[in-house]
Amino acid sequence: MVRKLDILLIEDNPGDVRLTEEVLRQSGAGCNLTAIRDPEHALNLLRGDNPRSERVKPEIIFLDLNLPKLSGIEIIQNIRGTEGVEHTPIVVLSSTENPEQIRDAYKAGANCFIRKPVELDNFIHCLSRCYEFWCDIVVLPPNKV
Repeated sequence: MVRKLDILLIEDNPGDVRLTEEVLRQSGAGCNLTAIRDPEHALNLLRGDNPRSERVKPEIIFLDLNLPKLSGIEIIQNIRGTEGVEHTPIVVLSSTENPEQIRDAYKAGANCFIRKPVELDNFIHCLSRCYEFWCDIVVLPPNKV
């Protein structure tokens, strides 16, 4: 049986956000997806820096690598240094083919790196399989306090 996961998507492209939401909805994932376009805002929520906003503790983080203000590498490093979410799996979803960026993402602490397929059917298949893997197969670290 598929469990419901809390996922944080850090993605600045509204089209990719909508597509990710739709793919997860259509796949029957039934996850709680929080999408944030601003990486600084995402980090503030993960750290609990804003007293007016509730701190988020997702079970998985989907992260685009090329974001404004902060690079995906900087975001990974910040997450790895944030108590309470430092062990949260980070799945990088990026269109980059730059081997240095891929290596740097892993070096910073990414758990996996997935190239965003350009074709819609391939993107749907890839994201559905990714969710299935993290939801049905992997034992995730507890983040709930």
